[in-house]
Amino acid sequence: MSSYMTGSQIVVDGGVLLS
Repeated sequence: MSSYMTGSQIVVDGGVLLS
C-alpha cells in the first residue's frame, strides 16, 4: 500500500483519505 500527501491531506492508495 502506498501513500502520498496532497496539500494538507494524506491519500492512501486504496480509497482512504485522512484529513
